[in-house]
Amino acid sequence: MVKFFPFWEKLLEERGFWTVIFSTRDLNFNRTLDFISTHWAPVNYLFGGTNYNHLRIEIDPFDLFVFFGLIGGIIYLMLINKYYLKPIKNNILKILLIGYFIIGMIYGAFLFNILLMTLLYLFVILFSSIEKETNELKP
Repeated sequence: MVKFFPFWEKLLEERGFWTVIFSTRDLNFNRTLDFISTHWAPVNYLFGGTNYNHLRIEIDPFDLFVFFGLIGGIIYLMLINKYYLKPIKNNILKILLIGYFIIGMIYGAFLFNILLMTLLYLFVILFSSIEKETNELKP
């Protein structure tokens, strides 16, 4: 695959295998770790402390922690569960939705992308209403 794209071949030679696999996100991760080790106080580990526009890893589980901290990240995930996962009662749809989240989190910038989250919320509302109508039609 790398042979077909000269950019990746050069990047592989200069930075290594992991940089190619993570599309340079590992470099963002290292830069963020340097920032955390030099600028963060204990409160930042609980509530976060970076400007997402200037410092992001683009792998959502890490970005979630860096931006919101441990407490803020837990609250954020609780809200995702409440408004995105709980309304869907169908287990197959729930598994698909969880898979969508996992793929999106690896993709990067998924949890913080307003358009994607809005479309996903509309998807949840649509399928919740379809489930409700289906259950009402059952004898």
